[in-house]
Amino acid sequence: MIKILQNSSFIKNSVILVAGAGLSQAIPMLFSPVLARIFSPEQFGVFSVFLAASTVLAILATGLYELAIVKAKRLRDAFHLVVLVQWIAVFVCSLLLAFIIIYEQFFHPTIDLSINGVGLYLLPVSVFTIALFNGLNYWLNRNRAYTKISLVKLLQSLGVTLLSIAIGLLGFKENGLILGLVFGNFMTILPLLIYLFNKRSEINKQELRKAAMENSSFPKVVLPSTLMNTVASYCPVFFITYYFSAEIVGNFTMTTRILTAPVAIISVAVGQIYYKRVADMVNFYKEPLSVDLLRTSKLLALISLVLFIPLYFFGNDLLVLVLGQQWQAAGTYLQILVFGVMLRFIVSPLSTALLATQYVKFLSLWQGLYFLSILVVFYFTRHLEILSVLKIYVLNEVLMYSFYYLLICTAVWAFDKKKINDTIV
Repeated sequence: MIKILQNSSFIKNSVILVAGAGLSQAIPMLFSPVLARIFSPEQFGVFSVFLAASTVLAILATGLYELAIVKAKRLRDAFHLVVLVQWIAVFVCSLLLAFIIIYEQFFHPTIDLSINGVGLYLLPVSVFTIALFNGLNYWLNRNRAYTKISLVKLLQSLGVTLLSIAIGLLGFKENGLILGLVFGNFMTILPLLIYLFNKRSEINKQELRKAAMENSSFPKVVLPSTLMNTVASYCPVFFITYYFSAEIVGNFTMTTRILTAPVAIISVAVGQIYYKRVADMVNFYKEPLSVDLLRTSKLLALISLVLFIPLYFFGNDLLVLVLGQQWQAAGTYLQILVFGVMLRFIVSPLSTALLATQYVKFLSLWQGLYFLSILVVFYFTRHLEILSVLKIYVLNEVLMYSFYYLLICTAVWAFDKKKINDTIV
């Protein structure tokens, strides 16, 4: 722990990202009482499905080439990767729009979707904005512009929240949360779009093809497993939407919104720094990665205990006090889900070590098993009542993330052993 504190660069960068992410998450949390009274649980449920669909499709819309931006050695290579992300996103979202038009014309009366009307046509726009935002985030991370990352996240959160409230107060409650998300995200990526437009003369198609070929392992290997992992993470939303009432979907959405806030504030921020840190350590090997892994694990475990234990004991009463009596069920769900989120908070940021050490197969293995386990859990619990479903779901989360951490340790130890053997030879 002392050695972590001595590493001023890691702490400084983490504090910058944590501060920015903290403020960006604090904004919707502070306005949650307002949002909870403007929009109904049913409307929160529809928004949750829209956000889940957008996030899943955004993975396909980039080919996960944004992950290669951080590891690019030349600035020009990183720039062309950002352009590549934009071009792929435009192509995929155009196909999605064409599919939606065909669906509305020929299949709408026979196939019932949770998202309809304006919300359905906004889906390609939402996917595009999320894809570009991911590219922007890794571009800034690659350039160590951690202050700008924090500012971008803050502006995104502020824009989405205020627009959602304004649209809701104007009476557009049916798609108010969706409209707020889409337009808020678009405002955030607008500077990147302007930057890429001004730099269009510097785009070299041969370098674009080269960047696509050299980093083809991301869409070929990482994308399928990441897609499965993302679908698995949003599987509860789709499952609850299909099998339970809109009120339960809304309460579950509010619970996950509150519980995942600490993950977004700290875990993701530390994960970005840790990814860059491990990537640098791999390129310039001076210290065993296992030592750094243990230090970071202890830090995340300590933060996890401080954050989530109070939520377990006081979360129920706090939710009712802040949001109102109509959200009491969300407090009950929170006391169950908190244990799975605690472990995910610790393990998720450390998983980037698998990418940096080229143990992508371990990542694919776990994500495949996790995806299957989620499907099995929800298939065999589909006839149970919601509290039993959530308890079994959390048990699976604890088991799978414990196995995930074991795989990360194995990969790091194997990498260290290989480096030590190479040094001896």
